[in-house]
Amino acid sequence: MDEDRDVSSLLLWLDQNGVSTSMFCCAVHDFGRGEGRGLIAKRDIDEGEVILSMPQRFLMCYDLAFESGRLGEILKQCIKERAVFITCSAVVLLVHFLYEHMVNKDSFWKSYFPVLPKCYHNSSSFTDKLMEMLQNNSHIQEAKRLREEANTLYFHSLISFINYANEHLGNDFWPRDLIPSFEQFLWGWQTLQTRGCYFEADFKLNASSDKTGLPIKSSADNCCLIPFIDFANHSPHVDCSAGFNKETNCYEIRTHTPFKKGEQVFISYGKHGNSTLLHFYGFVTSPNPFDSI
Repeated sequence: MDEDRDVSSLLLWLDQNGVSTSMFCCAVHDFGRGEGRGLIAKRDIDEGEVILSMPQRFLMCYDLAFESGRLGEILKQCIKERAVFITCSAVVLLVHFLYEHMVNKDSFWKSYFPVLPKCYHNSSSFTDKLMEMLQNNSHIQEAKRLREEANTLYFHSLISFINYANEHLGNDFWPRDLIPSFEQFLWGWQTLQTRGCYFEADFKLNASSDKTGLPIKSSADNCCLIPFIDFANHSPHVDCSAGFNKETNCYEIRTHTPFKKGEQVFISYGKHGNSTLLHFYGFVTSPNPFDSI
């Protein structure tokens, strides 16, 4: 199957770049209809173990975008000129992600992109008919707000940046035929929303970005994409801790919930009720102890 081949290519890429995937305590597994792919325990996993670890070079982070050749230079110029369309660090990461995916044929990340989902189910992509099925006015209004936010990000931020960059660097920087459609943009934006990992506020991997980047206001504004780690699915019934370990120079997730060999290995995306999970991740869980009326 194509999906199996894509995962094998991802693991080979990691191995070739110094990550010993055979030592992982988890493996990618298709859990079937309704669950899709996730991680399965290759052995018994004890409470307190680091279950997922990835070196810094495999973290696609906002601040590293400023070191990405011509893209980095034009982003620095945007920050210096206080360009109004670069509104937050997430916009920088989104620009970086879409540029690497759609424009840079020699991207370091090209083995990562094929394993990403082809579509998402966040409410920002809901049609009016789907919104009506929510049967709750507050949920409908939130879905409409997120859809309007996505429209604003596409036209005001992404397209404005591309036009600015092409004006300064020439139309070969981001060729017209490779400019993302709204649907392609939304896929990228939802990739960040559903698969992003987070750092502590004000933590940066690159010291140089302190002078070139935007101020990080909270951990929710300090996002990165991490291959393989983002296969882990959410459960409200497990506990874990995550963050960048400066001693190992890796992003690590430590479980506080044991797993038996053959069980799906879950992590927690946070103490989210089903409303948040639906709007920002595209799924709900039942039962969910964090639901409130």
